[in-house]
Amino acid sequence: MRLGRAIRFGLIGFAVLLVLVIAAGAIAIARFNPNSFKPQITAAVEQATGRKLALNGPISLHASLWPVVQLNDVSLANPPGFSRPAMATLQHLDVQVALWPLLFHQVNIQRLVLVRPDIWLEKNAKGQDNWTFQPQHAQAAPSQTTAPTSGAQSATQISVDHLLIENGSLSYRDDATGRVTTVALHRFDANAASAQQPLHLSADAAYDDHAFTLAATLGPVARLLDTTATAPWPVKATLQTGKARLSVEGSIRQPLQGRGYDLALIGDIPDLAALAPLLPGVQ
Repeated sequence: MRLGRAIRFGLIGFAVLLVLVIAAGAIAIARFNPNSFKPQITAAVEQATGRKLALNGPISLHASLWPVVQLNDVSLANPPGFSRPAMATLQHLDVQVALWPLLFHQVNIQRLVLVRPDIWLEKNAKGQDNWTFQPQHAQAAPSQTTAPTSGAQSATQISVDHLLIENGSLSYRDDATGRVTTVALHRFDANAASAQQPLHLSADAAYDDHAFTLAATLGPVARLLDTTATAPWPVKATLQTGKARLSVEGSIRQPLQGRGYDLALIGDIPDLAALAPLLPGVQ
């Protein structure tokens, strides 16, 4: 009986302590001003990419058990010599983060929402592209170089459970030909219960104003990024444009390299001309 009471009171004490920790964290978040970190954020991005990041709008923080950080009017600069000042602009961004995993050096982004992202990929007349970044590596003197200690903390792990894009645009410009190809993402949804669980995708989009929809269930993201894995990565997807419908099902052993595929393709295409806008230059 005494042992049972001790366990019960211990659990109650732990619950009270947990509530107090969460309450203290909520109070700290409520008093936290994220705008004061704008210089550090822009400096970190510039060091990592070699590009200027502009946070033109305010950063807001909504305190809760799952705090939400909101950014407005964001842009990432293009290198000199390209057709427009910004490589990417973003009207609005929401990031919802779980608090508990932060204690274990894990950043679990439960929901990431991008509203009106405009990404401009370009290759200029010299053959240079704007998606190759040049990080600014600090040049440390030999005497400043130190060996890592055995007690160093493990690297922070970042995961995203749910990605939502609304009214986005992805364009590619080839300056040699002057051609611009655009994919408009009216709505793109990607979610997985974890990095080890299947990834579910859906898209309502248009390729150069030619509308199509996509629905897919793919293998886990962890398997996709593991270059040493040999187990097949499952693929099941359906694309529809007009009355034409294409489905693919099977697996790929090296998905990032596009090798080792074992796929079945099923098509219901009343008129092959329906696919012509999605396959320019293909007979």
